[in-house]
Formats: sequence, structure tokens, C-alpha cells
Amino acid sequence: RSMKIAKPIWKSEDIFHYAMTLFDANWDSQPVRLVGISLSDLKRADEMVSQLDLFNQDAANKEATSAILYDLNKMANSPHLFVRASDLLKDKANGTH
Repeated sequence: RSMKIAKPIWKSEDIFHYAMTLFDANWDSQPVRLVGISLSDLKRADEMVSQLDLFNQDAANKEATSAILYDLNKMANSPHLFVRASDLLKDKANGTH
């Protein structure tokens, strides 16, 4: 069995997650003699261009977004000109904006 993943992954945890998803979908409760994982379409990290996913809330994405917002605010010489929409919602719920 195999699967093609639409977006690039590089973390061993992600590779493990997809391997277990594939295993769980195909295992028939019989003893397994051998399981193998192969990877293809490999690229060097410096060849990768990554598009941030606006709807993905994982820590790496939040950190990258924070860095971009920080740089934009620094260029604009304003500490709060660019903010996450989710932060505005939090402020509204707390009554601070």
C-alpha cells in the first residue's frame, strides 16, 4: 500500500503519523512479518519554498507568522499595525480593543 502526500513534510513525527494512518487503514489484525517505509521526491531544505497556511494553527506556523508580523510592524515603525485577526477576536472578547 502507498500514499502520496500533497504538501511537503520533513518532521519524523509527520512521517510516523502518515505511516500509522496507512497501517491502521490496511491492517487486518493478522501478524505482520515486515513493514517498510520508503520516501520519494526528496528535496534539500534550501530548495524548498514554503507557503504559510493561514488556517493551520501549529506552533511552527504561528512562530513564522509572528516573525513576519514583527518584521512588518518594525518596517512600518508601529508596534501594532499588523496583527493576527484571531488576536483581535481575543482582545474583543476580553474587552481590550
